[in-house]
Amino acid sequence: INLYKKFNFSNSELKESSKVVVVKKDIGKFGVIVDDVNEVTTVNEDAIDTSASVVSIVSRKYMKGIIRERENLIMLLDLNKVLLEEEEALVFEGME
Repeated sequence: INLYKKFNFSNSELKESSKVVVVKKDIGKFGVIVDDVNEVTTVNEDAIDTSASVVSIVSRKYMKGIIRERENLIMLLDLNKVLLEEEEALVFEGME
């Protein structure tokens, strides 16, 4: 899934450096295209800041929260909200 296209960003072309993050859901797996992957890590739920002041940086509709790690702020998407039910049905069509 190309989130650039989904959210109508102007720069939706794939680059040679683009990566695919595999997401596992109960019904199956799918890939999300991202610009880059720096690290894969496990995050404790209590490390996710869901306060309105932090999450309002980006549309709260798609955000689960922000993770503060060292000098970095990591935006955590809620993939259950990113894909509409109709879009999810298309992604997993014919997998049953």
